[in-house]
This record gives sequence, C-alpha cells and structure tokens, in this order.
Amino acid sequence: AKNISYYYLVNNVGIFDTAHNTFFRIPHPLPSQPDPDNSSWFLPTDLFCTSHMHLRDGKVLFFGGTQFYAPQRTGTRTTHIFDWTKELKTNWTLFDWTNMPDSSSSPFYPWIWSGYMRQGRWYPHAVPLLDGRMVIMGGFIGFDKTVPDMYPFEINHRVEFFDYDMFSNNSDPQAAWYDIDVKDYPNSPFNTTLPQWAPIATGDCVPRQCDAYKRDAFK
Repeated sequence: AKNISYYYLVNNVGIFDTAHNTFFRIPHPLPSQPDPDNSSWFLPTDLFCTSHMHLRDGKVLFFGGTQFYAPQRTGTRTTHIFDWTKELKTNWTLFDWTNMPDSSSSPFYPWIWSGYMRQGRWYPHAVPLLDGRMVIMGGFIGFDKTVPDMYPFEINHRVEFFDYDMFSNNSDPQAAWYDIDVKDYPNSPFNTTLPQWAPIATGDCVPRQCDAYKRDAFK
C-alpha cells in the first residue's frame, strides 16, 4: 500500500546532457511488486548505493542498491536495464517527473525489468566476462528469510552471473541469472583465516559475526 509514497522518496534520477551542460529528470525504476516471498510487500528499487555496468549494446545493467538505511545498511536484490535507445527517442520536455509513471504504458519509462539476484547487495561490484556474461560480487546483503541472524555490514558471499544472451532470448528474466556460493571454497576470502583478528571495536558481536571477522573478507 505504500509503494507510491516510497516511489516519491526515491524518485531522483537524472541524465547529464553533456552538450548543454545540464541535467534532466527521468523516472526512477518502479518498486518491484509483489515481493516473491510476501505478496503483500514490494521490494525496494532505490538506486542509491546501486552499481551499474554497460552491456555490449550500450544499455546499462543496474543491480542492487539500498534496501534499508536503518537499523542496518542492507542491499536490495532487484535489477533493471536502462534502455538508452528509448531514452534518445523521448521528448523529455513533455515529461512530468512528479507523477509516478505506468511501466507498461508510459512512453517516458526507459527501464526494463531484468530479474532478481539471489540476495541483496549494497554497493556490489561487476566485471564483464569475454563471453558477454556479467559476474557480480560483494556488497552488504539484504534482509531475507534465509539469513535470520544477519549482522551489520555482512558481506554477500555469493558470486552471481548475468547472461545477457539468455535474458534477450527468454521471456523469463530469471533464466539469465545463476549464482555460486563461494563461502567454503578453498582459498576463498570467506574461508581464509587471518593470522591476527579482532571482532569489532566494541568487542561485542553475535557468533556468526565473530566467526566471520576471523576471515580475510573485506569489511
């Protein structure tokens, strides 16, 4: 019921026009509704703290971002593709950015829904592979039912792959995604014990957090 008020909070996307040295507003990706795990919820799509990478045709894959700022900084698992070909054909002088657009019918909506990652990512990172896939890693995880005892600044230990060919040739965006959990792999940073370690500055931590801080994983 709050997806409209949420949209107005996060609706702050602009494009820099290098020819005229100005910015102009475009729509923010709509909240993802319903949440696959709870039909009465939506999943956040806040692009703040997201990451993005150009695909081979110039479109841009946006993945992750802010799920919550408090009580913990956590990441969302939503992804979108920005379609520059549609953006170039749009007369933005006719666009009223104060209104929430309809993603299915609005001529001013340049985003393509591209599926869910396995878990949330707050400030993730991506590397393009030579075969055209995108490998995505890192970022703080989001709240979900698979991690009931999540601790602050917990790093996502899954490596995800996005196959743009699979996405382009399949009606189901999820077909383009798969992931590998590298937490227990030999020489994984999540499985390499440090010679010296300290839990956190206050000395207090939940058991999973204390154990994680023994490892060579970026915090």
